[in-house]
Amino acid sequence: MTLDSTLAPWLEQALQSPLPDEVVGLSFNLSEGAAGDDAGFCIELVGTDRFDAQDPDWACDEVWAPEAREIELPYSLTGHHWEDCLAALHTALLQALATPRFGPRLTAQVQG
Repeated sequence: MTLDSTLAPWLEQALQSPLPDEVVGLSFNLSEGAAGDDAGFCIELVGTDRFDAQDPDWACDEVWAPEAREIELPYSLTGHHWEDCLAALHTALLQALATPRFGPRLTAQVQG
């Protein structure tokens, strides 16, 4: 199992239906798993009704979330430190969103 092979099916499920018209921003949020949980980290996807690269609070205006809002990622895929997980997820998400499988569906609608 790889990070890419874990993220791609989740993204496919999350983005299988068109996004609501009011969604203009997508936020991928990283959090730690529950205390004592061996899952490691969780990644969550939400849609917002605004995007402003100059405003760090733009992602607070959530208007949509997929049915499978988040997935857990084991330490074996992310490492034990959130900084390593964030870097790995950043790279994997940018690669996934640049593919024909996901990119064209999103770039026509979202600003960021």
